[in-house]
Amino acid sequence: MWYRQHLFALLSVWVFLVSACLLGMPGYGQSAQKLPYNVAQTNQAWDGVNNHDWKGAVQHADLVINHFSKLADGLHDMLAAKIKRHEAETPPTGVPTPKQKAATFKYGLMNDVATCYYIKAKSLFALYLQRKREHADESELASLRKDLKNAYDSCLKYPLARCWDPQGWFWSPAIAVREDVDLKKVGL
Repeated sequence: MWYRQHLFALLSVWVFLVSACLLGMPGYGQSAQKLPYNVAQTNQAWDGVNNHDWKGAVQHADLVINHFSKLADGLHDMLAAKIKRHEAETPPTGVPTPKQKAATFKYGLMNDVATCYYIKAKSLFALYLQRKREHADESELASLRKDLKNAYDSCLKYPLARCWDPQGWFWSPAIAVREDVDLKKVGL
């Protein structure tokens, strides 16, 4: 039974890559100097966070989520099955060995989707607090709360995903979202 899940995930990745090359999705089938689409959009989402452009961060995160969440779900299921069968290790947090780093990067799409759910939740949290200070109407705040809760819950669905910090270590978006987004402050 488990082989059907793996076959679906691998077939999905193959179909995506072939489609991306044929349709010319940015980053695939183009110059080797360009970043893959998921990486470029995740970087743009981070730029939004770093510049306090919460709406821009959410827009770029949504591009990754909308394009890759189904593939990420399959990759997460596949990794979980491999871990259960003792064919893979749980991805580390902290400073990895070179072997752990390479193994974790193999799940880049899953890692980027989870990271983008984290970015989306963090950005919506900040935007909610900002709009509340600006006395936004309750319908706007309710919509932000709903979207925030969905991003938060979706991030938690990827406990095996890791985000690479350029300073040299991995961290878990599923753990970080619990630490960085206080649902009580938005009435959830």
